[in-house]
Amino acid sequence: MTSFSLVLTPNDVNSCVNMFRQHTETLCPKCGINKTVTVKNTLRLTMAVIDIDFGAFIRRPMDWPFDYETPQFVLNNRFKFTLKMKSPTNEQEVIICHLHEGNKYQSNIDVQLDAGSSVVFSCQQTCSIHLTGYYLN
Repeated sequence: MTSFSLVLTPNDVNSCVNMFRQHTETLCPKCGINKTVTVKNTLRLTMAVIDIDFGAFIRRPMDWPFDYETPQFVLNNRFKFTLKMKSPTNEQEVIICHLHEGNKYQSNIDVQLDAGSSVVFSCQQTCSIHLTGYYLN
């Protein structure tokens, strides 16, 4: 077995100045994740983790007055980070997991992607999500 690791990053972390409460239920075109991945070998994804060090949990104006982050500001955010997946030919999205439920920053998942398939991962919220798994030989 060969391990697999992929970091999904937001489109442009500096262009969106909306706070989370201003985002709607649709993907934010300025800061959400929307990445297409083509699978070369059959792959099983086993875990999704929010990259806490990425520091983009809450959108801030460009003139944010503080040079530091307060952990309480992040931990008290009740917004869910919902990681979704769909094939490019199908409009039906499948929810892989919800992250940041009760300060849970990781989630065990069980998703198998067949060789030659292509999938689109999306998350409306601004964050960086690390996917891990292994290739099936």
